[in-house]
Amino acid sequence: MPKDLKDLLYPSLVACLDGPDLFSIRLPSPANENLPQPFDCLHFSWYNRYTTKGNDTPSDVHPYELHLGNSRTNVWQMLPCTSSDMAEYGQLFNRLVQAFQDVFLWIGSALQVHLPEAEYSALVQVAESLPGNVISHVEPFISLVVNINTQTAAHRDRFDKNLCLALAISDFSEGA
Repeated sequence: MPKDLKDLLYPSLVACLDGPDLFSIRLPSPANENLPQPFDCLHFSWYNRYTTKGNDTPSDVHPYELHLGNSRTNVWQMLPCTSSDMAEYGQLFNRLVQAFQDVFLWIGSALQVHLPEAEYSALVQVAESLPGNVISHVEPFISLVVNINTQTAAHRDRFDKNLCLALAISDFSEGA
């Protein structure tokens, strides 16, 4: 990541969160192992995990016209939804998108260069097919998850489609 973008990560995050208070935490150690560990997680996401599957449906019938026995297809299940955090913390999401717009563009460009074309195209296809011509501000991803005051081993969440990207942001004295 270019130094000018990297240098603004932590100050921009602090500004979006209205100050550094959430970050004043000490990590567990033998001397302070019982300290409370404030942790927040916000999911700004589009998801469609409860959708009706159409694997064996006729291709010449509109979904509104499909019936199974005496019941119609629940067409509301075909629509992707936004997470509750998008509605509850919409202003914060907008501030994050504005503050990190150049970072998201750089990440998208880096992924396009370094990922195999098919893998990058699969990510973009999902981000570009959101309903109502909604655009993803974090393309090629459709989710922005903010974890505050956490550390974790590398892992994969069960609803990740292909890949996810973790970007650690702090006032590091060494490393990252």
